[in-house]
Amino acid sequence: MDSKSQEIVRQQNKQRQLKDDIEAIKKKQPTYIIGFILFTFLSFYFLEDKFYNFFGNSVDFFITGIIILGLFCLFFIYRNHLTINKKDKEIKVISSKLYKLMKLDTKDTNE
Repeated sequence: MDSKSQEIVRQQNKQRQLKDDIEAIKKKQPTYIIGFILFTFLSFYFLEDKFYNFFGNSVDFFITGIIILGLFCLFFIYRNHLTINKKDKEIKVISSKLYKLMKLDTKDTNE
């Protein structure tokens, strides 16, 4: 193989790896969110007595927990969105490099 075809294969592998990373992020995101929701409900159950004096009543404890849960979920989704967009941009750059590498040189054949 010449260096041009090796570069094409290397870029294709890098592009495929980035696409696989994006799919993995999209698959894991709901699992992490559901896990944190379960963790929040378990902490409501086990820590309600201990934090009763700190929050004043259980309603404030639930409201605080739901706000923290919502903020965590929003932050997590936003961070994943930024990561996916960054990887998509890298994929587009690689695609343009691959296009430039694979396009036919018509100058040489016409001269």
